[in-house]
Amino acid sequence: MKRTVLGILLSLVSSLTVAAEYRWQYMLGGLIGNFTSPYYACAAAVSSTWFNGKKELVDVVFIDSSKRAAHCHVRLSRCSGNQCGEWYTPEPPYSIDGHSVAAIREGQACYVGRVLDSELGICVDLAAGLQAGGGDTSCKVSNTGPGVYAGNPINFSAANKYEKINLYQAPVGRLEFSLHYNSAKLAWSNSYSDHVTEHSLRTYATLANGRIIAFTGTSGTMVSKETADILQKNTEGWILSRETGERLYFDVYGQLKKITWPDDELTISRKNSPLTITITSRYGHSMTFIRGGTNGNLQSVSTPQGNFTFEYYADKITKINKAKDGLLTTLQLHYEHAHKGLLTGITDERGVRYVTWGYDEQRRPILSDSSTGGGATHIHYSDDGSVTVTNPLGKKTTYTFLTVISAGGGLDVGVKRVTSISGEPSPNCPSSNSSFTYDARGLLKTKTDNKGVLTSYTYNTRGLEASRTEASGTPQARVITTEWHPDFFLPIKVTEPDRITQYTYDSQGRLTGQSVNQR
Repeated sequence: MKRTVLGILLSLVSSLTVAAEYRWQYMLGGLIGNFTSPYYACAAAVSSTWFNGKKELVDVVFIDSSKRAAHCHVRLSRCSGNQCGEWYTPEPPYSIDGHSVAAIREGQACYVGRVLDSELGICVDLAAGLQAGGGDTSCKVSNTGPGVYAGNPINFSAANKYEKINLYQAPVGRLEFSLHYNSAKLAWSNSYSDHVTEHSLRTYATLANGRIIAFTGTSGTMVSKETADILQKNTEGWILSRETGERLYFDVYGQLKKITWPDDELTISRKNSPLTITITSRYGHSMTFIRGGTNGNLQSVSTPQGNFTFEYYADKITKINKAKDGLLTTLQLHYEHAHKGLLTGITDERGVRYVTWGYDEQRRPILSDSSTGGGATHIHYSDDGSVTVTNPLGKKTTYTFLTVISAGGGLDVGVKRVTSISGEPSPNCPSSNSSFTYDARGLLKTKTDNKGVLTSYTYNTRGLEASRTEASGTPQARVITTEWHPDFFLPIKVTEPDRITQYTYDSQGRLTGQSVNQR
């Protein structure tokens, strides 16, 4: 019976040739409605008058890896006199009163500048995703230039407010649970929201913090213009090897199933209706969270250090309730801007509002104000594309940018890099009055500091630093070269003017030896 229903649903999808952005309809005798996500389509099906009785949407489960159709898992209760019964669509024959309850995706593509998010079945803004997530607020220079974060933190190059809320950390190992918010995406994600979406020419990895990495190709080993990360496709799904040393394993549906580090391993198991995800570490610690409702929202989190539940308004988390040892505490999240999806503040468990954010009419973050003594950071976006950051001490720093090209989904999306920093040097930004240039991949090519000293960089095919020349073009030039492990993002040989340092690692990437020879 399952095979028959699957065939019917996919044949319906194949017949849809609407030249529009992906939308969803629900199927109850025919295709009905026009919704942005399968969750909304299923919620509408549940609230329809097709079925009598008490109805509850429990889960939305995609039927196959194409993500073109999904079962609406519904719990239906009916009573006649003293006799009551319950129907549950995940069980055969996958229907109620002879009707299969399903969501069907129609349309041919996402609009230009948007890509399909396979986890939620919706089109998302690619440019916002490429620059989502957090970063270093110290202005430290990396292979993509100096940091572009200020305050609590705001990415002023992408006009994105990022926030991370930590709920749980195991006493040993890597098991943890946190929530991640990005104002550019108007969305929350969690520690295990990582997933992979495949398109015709490219493959996209969406990380837990909301960032999207675009990889060229759909098979074999794929590389990215934005990072040195590597994505490999095999018969079991995908493996994402990250510069940070972690490896993420995904099944053929693009769902996260395992994360490994040299010092730990997390396994992820899923049970549908409602979607219940359990994460277990190598050290035996485990936790569980449940998703469901009209948009697949996070419902609860169970950890050894307490249990969490969530309250929503318009699909935005407004309260995080924690129960531990008979005590209940609440963290409140505020959305006071005219655009209700913008996070404007947090009130802690004591009832003290400890941070406030402000936005302009274009939804760009312009204020980060801490009530705990950190002071206010102000951001001004100029018409010429430059950005001026005023720190809590009143010092102003102005940044100018270059837009580099990041290929994505049949289009080229601009990602900004800092070309100059001018203003008063401060402890958190010693790179003031410096300038920067970049290569075709958007990697830092040269840096000229506030004394006019030039540092130049080259990179290997993986985007890892191959050489760095300090005081380039002068008699005092100092060259440092680095050779890298073929499988890990770890150096195996660093050659400096006065010494050579070599490193060895085991099969897990753990350091096993180091030697230093003077030159």
